[in-house]
Amino acid sequence: PATATIEVFTVTGQRVAKFTTSSGAGRVQWDVKNDRGADVASGGYVAVITSPGVFPVIKKLLVVR
Repeated sequence: PATATIEVFTVTGQRVAKFTTSSGAGRVQWDVKNDRGADVASGGYVAVITSPGVFPVIKKLLVVR
């Protein structure tokens, strides 16, 4: 896919980060910061990856500090 949107949520459903990539490399590096630029807390998160014409992909993330 040409573009993908990645949203990161806490396990309680609060969105902490959202970004869009148009990179064809198939990789994205998250700086582990929220939308305001602050570091997120240690714990579990859920990433929802969407792209036009493709089913969403849901991945579990764990941040350990």
